Amino acid sequence: MLIALVLTGRMTFPVALLPILAGAAAGAAYDAQLSARAKARRTRLADELPTTLEFLALCLSAGVGFLDALRRVAAIGSGELTAELRTVVLAVGTGSTLADALAAMAARLQLPGISRAVDQVIAALEHGAPLAAVLQAQAGDAREEAARTLIEQAGRKE
Repeated sequence: MLIALVLTGRMTFPVALLPILAGAAAGAAYDAQLSARAKARRTRLADELPTTLEFLALCLSAGVGFLDALRRVAAIGSGELTAELRTVVLAVGTGSTLADALAAMAARLQLPGISRAVDQVIAALEHGAPLAAVLQAQAGDAREEAARTLIEQAGRKE
């Protein structure tokens, strides 16, 4: 359309700005959409954390090793966090250490609850602490944080 205006001699300065303004508006809309998707993903990850940690603790209480528990949760689960656990299991299967793979996941996700849980799990693995108790405590902390966040959101909406 811009070419037709130039050829017919009806090109003006405001018309020349239209493509630039349209491109800037499209870029801003795309950025807003990406930000909303990222926020929604972070919310889903935080929502799945307590359940996933409890499932891992249950597997450990049943006598399954930690890596096998991760494999089981990654195979059965269908959420965002279990997809990240599949990446951890794949990294361990290709030669990375479990602690390094978990730390890489925490660094990639950059969520405080997941980072705390991974730090506690790595410390428990290094010191030989009972992992089931650590995971249950982290699941309880994650549930308390979710409740606190929900109360804060309700307070802001009033």
